[in-house]
Amino acid sequence: MHPPPLLPIFVLVLTLTACSPHEGDEAGECSDGADNDRDGLWDCNDPDCSGAPECAGDTGLDEYISSAGVTWDAVAGGGVTTCGIQSGGQTWCWGSDEYNQASPPGSSLGQVSVSFHHSCGLDLDGQIRCWGCGGDYDNGQCDAPEGAWAQATAGTSHSCAVDAEGVAECWGCGNDFGQCDPHDDRYSQISAGSQHSCGVSASGSVLCWGDEDKGATDAPEGSWTQVSAGKWHSCAVAADGSIDCWGCLGDADGEPFDHGQCQAPAGSFSAVATASYHSCGLATDGSLACWGCFGQEGDDDVDLGQCSPPAGSFTALAVGKYHGCALRDDARILCWGNDYFGQISPP
Repeated sequence: MHPPPLLPIFVLVLTLTACSPHEGDEAGECSDGADNDRDGLWDCNDPDCSGAPECAGDTGLDEYISSAGVTWDAVAGGGVTTCGIQSGGQTWCWGSDEYNQASPPGSSLGQVSVSFHHSCGLDLDGQIRCWGCGGDYDNGQCDAPEGAWAQATAGTSHSCAVDAEGVAECWGCGNDFGQCDPHDDRYSQISAGSQHSCGVSASGSVLCWGDEDKGATDAPEGSWTQVSAGKWHSCAVAADGSIDCWGCLGDADGEPFDHGQCQAPAGSFSAVATASYHSCGLATDGSLACWGCFGQEGDDDVDLGQCSPPAGSFTALAVGKYHGCALRDDARILCWGNDYFGQISPP
C-alpha cells in the first residue's frame, strides 16, 4: 500500500507561514493597511515600521483630517461608521455601509447620531430621519415616530428621541431588554446604548433603563449635564465637570466586560462619549482624553489606537467601536484609531 500523498500537509505549511516575520520586511508593507505579521498592529502603528520612509514624522497612530476649506458643524460616530454635518446642513457619512447606515437622506440635517446598523438625525424642521436597518438587523429602529423633536439618538438595535417638552420615546427593541421603556420623567438629553438607554432628567439626575446585568443602568446620584450609554457601561458629566462611569461588571465565559472604559480620569470636562471598549472626554480646555482598551475580547486585542487621541483644541467629540473623531476649533474633523472600513477617513 502506498503512503498517502504529502501535498495537503505541504499546502498547510505554506498557509501557516505566509505572513512576514515582521511588518515592513517587504516593500509597501508599512502603507498597505494590512497586518502582515499578524501581531495586531500594522503600518506605522507597528513599531517594526519605525524608521520606514512612509512613516517619517508619523505619530505612531492612524490619524486623518478632513479636507481644507470645508467646515463642519457636527460629527457623530458609532460602530465602524462616522457621519458629519457640514455648515449648511449637508450630511456625509464614511466607513462601513453594509446596512446602509452610511447613506443619509438628501435632506439637510441639524443633528446626527450613528450606531452599528443604522443612523438617525433631525432635519431642520425637527423631523426624525433614520436610515440603514438593512439585512437581518431591522428591529424597527428606523421606523421613527412623526412630530417635531429636540434630539434623536441611535443605539445598537433601538432608537430614542426627546421632544421640546422633554418627553422621551424609544422604538425598535426586537431584542427587548427594556431599553425602549424610559422612566416617566422629563429629559433634557438622552442616549441609546447597546441594550440600555440613559437620560438626563429635567432636574439634573441621570436615569437609565434596560439590561441590568453589567451594571450599566446603575446610575449614581448627583447633578449631571450629559450622559452617554455605551455597550456594557455608561458615563456622565457632572455639574462640576467631573466624569463618572458605571457598569463593566461580570464576564462572559471568562472574558471580562471591564476593559478600563469605566475608569474615568480626573479633570474638568464638557462632554463624554462611550463605545464598546473605551470612553473619551472633551475637556473644558478643548483637549481630549480617552480611557479603556485594556486586554482582549477572545483572542483579539481591543486596543487599535482608539484610546490615543491627538493633541489639539476641539469643540465636539464622537467615538465608535475602534475609532474616534473630533471637531477641531478650525471646524475640520480629525479622526484616529482603526480605519479598516474607512471610518477615520473623512471627506
